[in-house]
Amino acid sequence: MEEEEEEIVYIIPNEEKETTTKILEEIKEEETPLEEIKDETKINNANDTDFSLAEYKPNNIVFLVDISSSMNQGGKLDLLKASMIELTKILRPEDKITLVSYASNANIILETTSGADKDSVISIIQNLKAQGMTDGAKGLEKAYAQAENNFLVDGNNQVFMATDGILNFGDNNSYKMAKKFSKKGVNMSIIGIKNKTSHIPLMIELANKGNGDFIDIQTYDQAQKNLVETVEKQSKRLP
Repeated sequence: MEEEEEEIVYIIPNEEKETTTKILEEIKEEETPLEEIKDETKINNANDTDFSLAEYKPNNIVFLVDISSSMNQGGKLDLLKASMIELTKILRPEDKITLVSYASNANIILETTSGADKDSVISIIQNLKAQGMTDGAKGLEKAYAQAENNFLVDGNNQVFMATDGILNFGDNNSYKMAKKFSKKGVNMSIIGIKNKTSHIPLMIELANKGNGDFIDIQTYDQAQKNLVETVEKQSKRLP
């Protein structure tokens, strides 16, 4: 059963009021408004060395986002949005981010963008809407193509597939693709959004095939930190 929706306002230039679930209302109350985040992030990038190029490789990140209708339930899509925004806040100009959505069809919703352009990335994330059936195979092929086209030789090249359950792959092509591209240096991690316990082993298996990680997100607290911590771990330079 879907949670009751309430209307809230996002502080994004030229964006009107939109409705969303109570989880995003919680985000609005606890997080800095988006206009302030933009200014604050610029300051942090100039002075904060916690995610410096000296210690962390540049990232080539492609998000493959499940926007099927089931993601509307229980605030799942909102948890994913919160997680992606937290990551966007720490991205550097050298980092690249691409967004591919999939439901009944797969579409590139954000062409490869520098981590410096946080306004564009956050705006696209906030405007994600869920509808349609789930077909992960179409999206996975497109996501890998984007990651390969923007490959960073000395970087963390990663496809993040975000989903709330078992994907409709049709056959074992997804596992074959994960293994094939991991050998090329493009790894795949799975972001599980409120996955059922029975689904998690399958998500972990696919992440293992892709030489990536399984990131479990069940709560807003996990949305704030789990993805960020994983990317930091993946891009950390060896001593």
